Amino acid sequence: MFLIEQLTNLAVPYSVLLIAMAITVFKPKYWFFAMLTTLILGYLYQTIQLIGMVYLGVAFAVSFWQQKSSGVLQHVLRFIIIVFCIALAIHQIPGFNNLPVIVNSQKGPLSMPFTLYLNWDKPFILFLLLGLFPTLFERLNPQLPAWLKQKTAQSLLFLFIPVVIFGLAMAANLITWELRLPNWWWLFALNNLILTCVVEEVFFRGFILKSLTEKAPAVLALLISSILFGAAHFAGGADYMLVATCAGALYGLVYLISGQLRYAIFAHFSINFIHLAFFTYPMLNHTL
Repeated sequence: MFLIEQLTNLAVPYSVLLIAMAITVFKPKYWFFAMLTTLILGYLYQTIQLIGMVYLGVAFAVSFWQQKSSGVLQHVLRFIIIVFCIALAIHQIPGFNNLPVIVNSQKGPLSMPFTLYLNWDKPFILFLLLGLFPTLFERLNPQLPAWLKQKTAQSLLFLFIPVVIFGLAMAANLITWELRLPNWWWLFALNNLILTCVVEEVFFRGFILKSLTEKAPAVLALLISSILFGAAHFAGGADYMLVATCAGALYGLVYLISGQLRYAIFAHFSINFIHLAFFTYPMLNHTL
């Protein structure tokens, strides 16, 4: 079911949220203004309640406090914000109205029913991480092994890993071919690109992978961050976690080689959109 009326009612705050996040990705120095505008519109349109604003206010206060701190206190404050971000991601912070706009809709006869929420809590992870690390979107310049600097090796990896991702998913019977786009594909594209791919790439590549490259070799940092990305998809089962780990490796490679977080975001979105367009989404319906 495609809830057009509900989507229409949310058109203004949802549009502002998408624009604010896009501005933040391309012009990070304006992130606070973009976030504040989103917060005000969210409150006016009741997608964010007062208690949610209070929680966010405290979180941002802690985030700015840690910038002026050092030593053990700074690490403790950063840990608090990271835990808060995880709580936002799993929708455990009260005060946010995450409303469904697609409910139990099937992409096609072979696909599982799909529900899409306009999440208003998860996007604030982007702004909180920028509060923690103002250099989040600055170019990454890791020390890559010689073989990974070669254009041939890079091209082969970028071609091979997507084949592995979808090959493993099909071998595990998670997906099968289903070439069609549902009538809600455009809403999926907007929501997935801005609210899913941006937030997940900022957290797993911009924060985790970038932090690890400062302490470990790039390949080891890539491996650890990819495994953590796979583990975050535990709800889908072991096979799904393996596929997600491979996907995380692809996005991480794009980030390491390009040095630009926005390219990792685009790679993530590309894989997700290929999944939607060519395969059963979100997974194969095993009840048939």
